Amino acid sequence: PKWQSWGPCLVVVGWVWAVTSEAVKETAAVDAVTVYHDSGGIHPQCTQGPSDYIHNCVRPADLPMYMQSATPTVTTDGSTTCSSLGYTFVMHSPIFPMTDLYWRNGVAGYEAWATQFKQTHPLGAAIVNQSRASVPACAAVADPHQAKGGGVGMVAALLSVGTIAPNETVALYDAAEYNLECAQGVAAYMLNCALLSDAYFYFRAKQPTVVVGGCTDVNPQNEMAIKSDPVFHPMSVYFPGGAKAFFKNQTGFLLSHRALTADLERLMKHNPACAANFAQE
Repeated sequence: PKWQSWGPCLVVVGWVWAVTSEAVKETAAVDAVTVYHDSGGIHPQCTQGPSDYIHNCVRPADLPMYMQSATPTVTTDGSTTCSSLGYTFVMHSPIFPMTDLYWRNGVAGYEAWATQFKQTHPLGAAIVNQSRASVPACAAVADPHQAKGGGVGMVAALLSVGTIAPNETVALYDAAEYNLECAQGVAAYMLNCALLSDAYFYFRAKQPTVVVGGCTDVNPQNEMAIKSDPVFHPMSVYFPGGAKAFFKNQTGFLLSHRALTADLERLMKHNPACAANFAQE
């Protein structure tokens, strides 16, 4: 399979929202109740709604759900529901209006997750709004509420006030060291394109972070794994142990997330900052 991209990080701004999604394993059927959850048991979310809407809108657009699941799975078998899988109803989703949101441990479980996530992933709302806008099946439904929280303006502000110069090298990495990969490139590209469009790294990281400097400054054990990222070309990827260790680490995830490249390319093409840089390659 085509190897996917690796990148982004954190800047400041708050958010509140509700999400949901589909997966890579599917049980086909037409217009029965469809559920989207992590059959690998890592991500505590389950989304339920019409089959067509789950498959064509929620799965590709709800990237936090997809990226944080071990085995994102969509099931439409006429009998499986989120409740039957052990999830508890939380709310009708304000972001994906044809779906209901369920969670392990119900409202308390959701609120605990959301409180932590909005602190560590302040650009989450901006990325979800951008992702949803890039999926035609989502746009075909009457526009729901936007996920609350900014992001794009804050990134632009970092460059405009001189906090980070556009041509400086910056590194995007997970300060919590859950996701060991690191990406680097010039600030103008990394902050305006990769930070907002490389949903793989941003949502896989426990604490996505951006710093001035290179990946070897972040961790001296980092070695270049990919000189030019296959989706975000101006970005290089580093990993402790280099390319061999990197691909060994990612194999399982890539096999269970086969839509990853298509999702990232769609998001990248929807971001004008990415399109401009991509066109120059």
